[in-house]
Amino acid sequence: MSIQILTAAVVRDTGVTHAVARTAVTSVFDAIARSLAVGETITISNFGTFAPVTLRERRSHNPATGAPLTAPETVVPRFRARGRLRDMVRDQDPTASVRKLPAGRYARR
Repeated sequence: MSIQILTAAVVRDTGVTHAVARTAVTSVFDAIARSLAVGETITISNFGTFAPVTLRERRSHNPATGAPLTAPETVVPRFRARGRLRDMVRDQDPTASVRKLPAGRYARR
């Protein structure tokens, strides 16, 4: 799934313009990335947790020459599904919703 498809889903589900939806989608991803970059953990109820994880230094080898080398310690982002998202994936139910939408303007059409 791409940002374009996510943006189209926001437009379809909320009725906002494409420009507003694109701004909202990219803002969410930017906020998550900035938080991870400074070492913060992001928890979204019934969806999951994004967290920076430190991978320890390890020994490896150059695949071309076979020469040993040391891969340095590094920080990578990790995601753990939680709640309804985990249940939806486990049950393979694409019709379910991670959250219930409020009635009115933002209700599903």
